[in-house]
Amino acid sequence: MNTPHRLPTRQKGASLVVSLMFLVVLGLLGAWAASSNMLQERMAGATRNRDLALQAGEAALREGEGFLQSQSASWHTTSATQFTGADGLLTYAAADANDLAYWRLSTSWPSSKTATTTLNQVDAAPQYVIQRLGNLDPTNPATIYYRVTARAVGGDANAVVVVQSVVVFTP
Repeated sequence: MNTPHRLPTRQKGASLVVSLMFLVVLGLLGAWAASSNMLQERMAGATRNRDLALQAGEAALREGEGFLQSQSASWHTTSATQFTGADGLLTYAAADANDLAYWRLSTSWPSSKTATTTLNQVDAAPQYVIQRLGNLDPTNPATIYYRVTARAVGGDANAVVVVQSVVVFTP
């Protein structure tokens, strides 16, 4: 038995159009994933720089605290004369602000002490200053308060951290 042969029908190219649309969608998805990945890399780098700055600031802060703790009791009782603004020992002025905007100014660090702690991968060595606040406790007139402020930068100059602590000396 003979089967009649049909002529091939003309194809419309629908599979080609669908395939091209699918490739365009995949290309856009790939471009979005690449840009998202680059953004995440930049965020991770900024976080790393800030962490480096924080570690450097903490090291400088501990060095300043250690300096105060290593001084004798007689140094603390006569230390008011030593806070002349030299070698990181600043005189406390109640009019000076004590906020991040103040400590970010270079004029707030006229004679800071550079920390001897060496940290790799930081843009600059951390600095610290010590301010003698005096006696803030009327119930114990012999108690002396100091404020240690440290400033550090991370892997680049944009990551700046300022940390503070208060050290209390009671003879």
